[in-house]
Amino acid sequence: MRTIFEFRCELRLLLSQAQGRPPGTLPCLHASVGLPWEFVTATAPSCRSIPVPVDRRQWHHLVLTTYGAWLYGDARGFRTRHHREHVVGDYRNPPPRGLYDDKARRSRASLVQSPVVMPHRFKACLGRAMWRELTKRRAWVLIMAVSGQHVHLLVKIETTRVRHLAGRAKRCGTVELRSKGWQGRLRGVRGKALRIRDRADQENAYRYIKAHSREGAWIGTWKQDPTAQK
Repeated sequence: MRTIFEFRCELRLLLSQAQGRPPGTLPCLHASVGLPWEFVTATAPSCRSIPVPVDRRQWHHLVLTTYGAWLYGDARGFRTRHHREHVVGDYRNPPPRGLYDDKARRSRASLVQSPVVMPHRFKACLGRAMWRELTKRRAWVLIMAVSGQHVHLLVKIETTRVRHLAGRAKRCGTVELRSKGWQGRLRGVRGKALRIRDRADQENAYRYIKAHSREGAWIGTWKQDPTAQK
C-alpha cells in the first residue's frame, strides 16, 4: 500500500508532465492542466497544495581504507585529526624523506596486526555488500572502486549521515567477508568524505575512480546493478 508521500510524488509528476513543466516545479494543484479536476479531488480530496519533496542528498567522494593502510608518519604524507599538528606536504607533494620516521615507527608498533591488503578474490564480494547496504539506506551510488587498500565511492547521500552510512557499509562488508572465510581485522577507522562542488568536479571524481581499474581494482557502476552479478 502506498504512503501519502509516495502518492503525492506520483501525482505531482503526472501533473508536471501534463502541463509540460519540469518535475518538481508545479506550485499547486490549482495550476494543473491536462488532468480533470474531478480526478484530483476524487483521488486526493485533502491535498489542494502539495509541497515539493526536498532531496537533501548531496554528491560526495568517499575514500575508505583498510586497517593500517595510511598511518601517521607515512612517507606519502598524512594529516592529524582536527589538524592538531601541522604536517608538511601531502600525497601530491610528499614531505622531506626521514622527517616523520619516528612517528611512522611508533604508528607501526601500535598495530595489532600487519596492514591489510585486500586479495583480489575478496574485492567483488566486499564491493557488492557495501553497494547493497548503501542503496538500501537511500544512497545513490554512481561508481565504486575496491582496490587493495582503498575503497572509492561517488555517492549521493545526506551530508549529516555520511559517517553513519559509511560505517554501516563497512560493517556489512566485514560481515560478508567473514562469512567467506576472512580472518582478522579489515577496515580502518573513519574515512574521508569530499563534497562534490559542481558538475566538472563530479566528472573528474568519476574518471579518477574508474581509472583504478588499471591497478586491478573491482569496479561497479550504476549502469549495471553490481549486486545482481555473481
